Formats: sequence, C-alpha cells, structure tokens
Amino acid sequence: MRTLIAALSLSLVSSLSFAGTVSVTDTKSITKAGQSFTFSFPSLPKTGTDGLLSIVLNGDFSGTVDNEYATLTLDSLSGSAELGNYGTSSKDGFSNIGNNRIKELTLESYGIKKFSSNDTEQSWTFSLTDAALTNILKDSTFTITLANNANVNILHESNPDFVKVGLSYTSTDVPEPGSLALFGLGLAGAAAIARRRRA
Repeated sequence: MRTLIAALSLSLVSSLSFAGTVSVTDTKSITKAGQSFTFSFPSLPKTGTDGLLSIVLNGDFSGTVDNEYATLTLDSLSGSAELGNYGTSSKDGFSNIGNNRIKELTLESYGIKKFSSNDTEQSWTFSLTDAALTNILKDSTFTITLANNANVNILHESNPDFVKVGLSYTSTDVPEPGSLALFGLGLAGAAAIARRRRA
C-alpha cells in the first residue's frame, strides 16, 4: 500500500508541476501569392524565461527584383517586422530584417540557403525578453501572424514553399492553491484507506 501511495504522490506531483522546457512548432504550406498565416498554440504554461522564437520562410523571398517579404506580428506586442527580402541589412547586421518595430525581439541567429536566384530558405532565431514572454502567455496562448506581401509568389522550384514558426522557453509556472488543496485531499484519502485496511 505504501508503494501505491508513493506512486500516486509522484504522479500527482508531476501533473501539478509545469517546470521544464516548453517547445511548440508548426508549419504551413504557401499555396497562393500574398498569403497570410496565423499560428496559434493554446494551453501553454503562463510564465517562463529564456524565450526563443524561430521562423523559417521557404520560397520566393529573394527580393532580387521586387520587395518580397513577410510581415511579422506577435500577439500582445506592438509593432511589426519585415522578414525576407534578400539583401536587406538592419541594425542587427546583414539579416534580411526590415523595419523591425518589435523592440522586445533580439536577433540571435540568421541563416540562408539559396536554391536559385528566386528560391531561398531563410531562418531567424530571436530571443524574447522575459517581460514580453509573460505578456504573450498571459492567456496561455501564443499567437503569431506572418503575412506575405503580394510579391511573394508560389515557386516550388526546389521543394514545396512553406512558413514555419516555433517557440521554446523554460516554464516557471507553479501549481495554483486549489490544485495543491486537491492534491492534499487525495493524499489524505489514500492514507485513510491504508489505515482502514490495516485495522
């Protein structure tokens, strides 16, 4: 019986604790010119640190002839940023970020693969301030929008065109008092059953 109570305790504690790394990602195909994408990740732990936002744009983001970019907006944060448009430099250096007005984002890394003069795959990783991460997660949902401008066409030259986003962070959520109370009642009940069986 003691083994059962210990196992119950461990399973309840693990279900109450959210500490650890949280990571979500999603990919959507580009099927028409000027397409807009909204990604939403619900039921996430509400507080955390060390937030990293990753974005991959694969397709007609070369900017060799026209301005070709996706406008990034994040829920609860003001401003936007233009990603893509090969050859755009910014305060972050040669990173193909234009008009970055999201002050809570800091560029950590940038990479590009060129498949042809028009077809590229570009990737960015941004760090988020802890305050921004808390603001974004206050409703337990992370929402991000990437809107391709009208010059971003469908290529499929080397592989299917796509947009991919990801968020990772270290959760610092703690159980609510009500959850702790239920946990305590469960343990007390298990102990009472054990005492009855011994009597």
